[in-house]
Amino acid sequence: MRILHIILLSILSTLAGIAFLAYEHEWIIIRSPWNASAHYSAPGVSKQKITLWYWNQNQFKQETKELIIADDVEKKAATIIANWLTHLHDEKIIKNKITLQSALLDPAGTHLYISFDQSIFDKQQSTHEKWMLLEGLLRTLRENGIKLQGVYFLVNHAVMMDEHLEFGNAWKA
Repeated sequence: MRILHIILLSILSTLAGIAFLAYEHEWIIIRSPWNASAHYSAPGVSKQKITLWYWNQNQFKQETKELIIADDVEKKAATIIANWLTHLHDEKIIKNKITLQSALLDPAGTHLYISFDQSIFDKQQSTHEKWMLLEGLLRTLRENGIKLQGVYFLVNHAVMMDEHLEFGNAWKA
């Protein structure tokens, strides 16, 4: 009977040691239910309110959203642009579901290259509507703390082509 107690005590001690090791290496996270206000965040990431600007019915409108945003400017810009595109599609301002392929800064960090999987313009849009659509994106970036000198618009990583607007040069941000 004494041997059985020793074996049982050894097994329990081993299991307790494994549980403690897992807790110390954060393989197991124990959170108390009475401390519900505690939250965990990854380094370099924070929850922020962003404002999306867009042109609709001959005026600029804005929508505020709360998003998890990276501190890195490229990642922040990509998150904001992707949410801007989704919002415009949801509001039926752009007909096609457009995907952001990439948003990359130049080495100096002054110019942003934005590549979409297709043009963000509809063939029936006027030059003014196209211009205001882009101005909404530029305003969204500017007012959410993305400080740039210029933005290049690309489709499939090539210069965006349009019969009304010029995309060979950067647009002033």
